[in-house]
Amino acid sequence: MRVRTGSVTAQLLQMLKFYARFEISDETGDPMTDRDMTLLHYSRITSLQKAAFAKFPDLRKFSLANVASVDTRETLQKHFGNLSDKALRAIATHLNLVPPEGKEEEFPWHRLDKDFLTELLISRHERRISQLEELNSMPLYPTEAVIWDENVVPTEIYGGDSCLALPKLNLQFLTLHDYLLRNFNLFRLESTYEIRQDIEDAVYRLAPWRAEDGGVYFGGWARMAHPIQSFAVVEVAKPLIGERAPSRVRADVTVTLSVRHEIKHEWENLRKHDVCFLITVRPTQPIGTKYDYRRSMVDQAGIVYVRGCEVEGMLDAAGRVLEEGPEPRPALPADTRTFRLLLDANQYAADLDTASTGGEVGYWSYSSRRLHNSFFFLRVPTNKPASNVVSTG
Repeated sequence: MRVRTGSVTAQLLQMLKFYARFEISDETGDPMTDRDMTLLHYSRITSLQKAAFAKFPDLRKFSLANVASVDTRETLQKHFGNLSDKALRAIATHLNLVPPEGKEEEFPWHRLDKDFLTELLISRHERRISQLEELNSMPLYPTEAVIWDENVVPTEIYGGDSCLALPKLNLQFLTLHDYLLRNFNLFRLESTYEIRQDIEDAVYRLAPWRAEDGGVYFGGWARMAHPIQSFAVVEVAKPLIGERAPSRVRADVTVTLSVRHEIKHEWENLRKHDVCFLITVRPTQPIGTKYDYRRSMVDQAGIVYVRGCEVEGMLDAAGRVLEEGPEPRPALPADTRTFRLLLDANQYAADLDTASTGGEVGYWSYSSRRLHNSFFFLRVPTNKPASNVVSTG
């Protein structure tokens, strides 16, 4: 209960911080453009530099630096974290952020300790990410961190007795963008809830168990999911100018469709732009353990990674994508089929950052020989919203 409450509190504080810095004028209430917010940011930090230059010679290096080199939280903490309480209060008073000495009783809300003054200066002057840039950098598909987060995607047994960190559709909104953003977030979470149901249903039907050799044994089968034989990232295109994530990430996934003809036909008819999910499981329960649908599938099946992808097409015997058209597709031998996938470039970039710090990520586990049978390929029904993809302009 302590972890749950702390997590909800952190998410609610994050929402408060977001709306405290929303793109709206504090005086008139009019929406502000990215240029207006940039000008306001430069005005605030140059005022801070002028105050530091005039009254604090120790901050001369900060005062003469360009804005882009000193407006991050890390650099601001480096410059102001070592100042004394008296110096921090003098700067905050000069900028009219706290009342001057002798008028403290008129403003009982404020604090004068070092932690508060430091955070006040940093949060006011740190660089703010544009909402449009933040939306464009979000992963297209939900991952395991969001799908099973009870604070934002509650289960059916949620009784309303606790607070959730969800946007509210009230009668009033700050701007039209605020209204669209709240609807977007709610639609994304609703789609995530349906995706979680599909994943849990597939896991329940596949019944993954831990084999005696430490691998994974699938004791059942599912119409919408199939174990993967091999996975390989075949292309990572360079990022476009001004962007951080790769412009395109392609991967090949191979499955053996030893199933009935009608089910095999469904898999072979996966169309371009269909959405699927790559899921890694590492169960701890031995073979024969009965699954309880009422309990969490994450704990029972050991679901580790969930990564969304988009189908580009099925490959022929020569490794070429079979184009869709009026002509019938050529018959492929045997039961092995390879699909070309388009991975989420933003999520791939985030996973690379995780791997650079020594952590394991989903794509590496799919191609690991040690875990060659611990993951499966999930199709999403075409009559359900599969992702949170929207146009951000």
